[in-house]
Amino acid sequence: MEPDQSRGNSCKVRKLFKKIEKPSNFFSRSHSSNSGDMKRKIKDILARFEDIAKQKDLLDLKKVTLRQKTSQRIPSTSLPDETEVYGRDGNRDIVRKVLLSNDNLSQKICGIPIERDVLDNLLPNTNLKKLKIQEYGGTTFPNWLGNQTLCNLVELSLEHCNFCHTLPPLGELPSLNSLRIGYFDAVVKVGLEFYGCSVKPFASLESLVFDTMSNWKEWLMPFEDVEAFPKLKTLKLDFCGSLNGNLPCFLPSLKELSIVHCSELASSLPKMPLVNTLRLQYCPRLMGLQDIESFSCLQELKIFWNSGPITFRCFPATLKTLRILDCKHLEFPLQHLYESLQELAVRGYSSSSTRQFPVESFPNIRRLRIGEFENLESFSLGGGLNSLSSLDINECPNFTSFPNSSLRFPILTELKLRNCEKLRARLVQDSNLILQI
Repeated sequence: MEPDQSRGNSCKVRKLFKKIEKPSNFFSRSHSSNSGDMKRKIKDILARFEDIAKQKDLLDLKKVTLRQKTSQRIPSTSLPDETEVYGRDGNRDIVRKVLLSNDNLSQKICGIPIERDVLDNLLPNTNLKKLKIQEYGGTTFPNWLGNQTLCNLVELSLEHCNFCHTLPPLGELPSLNSLRIGYFDAVVKVGLEFYGCSVKPFASLESLVFDTMSNWKEWLMPFEDVEAFPKLKTLKLDFCGSLNGNLPCFLPSLKELSIVHCSELASSLPKMPLVNTLRLQYCPRLMGLQDIESFSCLQELKIFWNSGPITFRCFPATLKTLRILDCKHLEFPLQHLYESLQELAVRGYSSSSTRQFPVESFPNIRRLRIGEFENLESFSLGGGLNSLSSLDINECPNFTSFPNSSLRFPILTELKLRNCEKLRARLVQDSNLILQI
């Protein structure tokens, strides 16, 4: 359909509505009494038709036939009781991006409030690269979402589809690189249907995010002879509080793993030979944390709010950033030498009997934050910290002294001392003490 023709059709629709005195096929009798409300809704419908006409190239709409019916309610789609949807038949060598949503229309890209009848017949073009579906009202997705129709789809986001109880066979999408699934309240199990029939499901996927799946309990893995997620580099599980099944056993390409607020997850960590970033936050039942020391490429480790007992013999020598916050039953070695470590933050270690913190174990440290060490009294330092630029000590009530004046921190530019009562008392008595730092 050419641009002039699309504008002409839009004008015809507008004239048609002007002739309608009682559009009962769009509004029930309970709404027809409110003429002002009815006029506003008609204008909204017209605006949506015009948006579709303007975005026809982007959406690459096809001509399809829907079943006839007479609506006696306010329609939930932008195409109420229309028997045909028109669009271009020709392919375009440009990136296609479609947003299907029940939210307000975006100014940058057309959004279509959509339900199963229309979504089934949308017939997206094979050039489609990016697709985002929000607040879809059906219980299952159409057949085309997960087959070769979307062979060029690179990025997919499915969010707030609260009535869908199963996920489509997305593992069959050969070009899919990024997948985000969030706020699926009805999903309890991610089963084998998620992988489809491919012998190498998710062959191109590099980023996978599950976000706020409140009732999700089980994640099934494909059979042993099926190699899933061979190229996956980033895996994030955020706020999946009921998940208690297993994680993938082997992720050969994974570089970043983040598990946040998955309080029931009792799985072991996957084998991840290339992982360099690991974030574990409020997942007290997670097992196998001692295996972290075998991650030979690990550069960043963050463990927050873990109430379970954790014991480390040592950390990988490759670590550059280490943050351990509010892990009251954590035991980790301070006697080893960590020459690569540049940032260290330790908080909530109140059960430790450590009186001297061996900062000499971190000769190249740049940022050091220590908090809530109840028994900590001083630093143990055999030489100067020539790289330290930021030092933060908080909630260490028994901390009283720094290294002597011959062991200063030559490039220190930031010093924070908070809630260290004994140290504060010493500074009041001896104002020259601060000059020793």
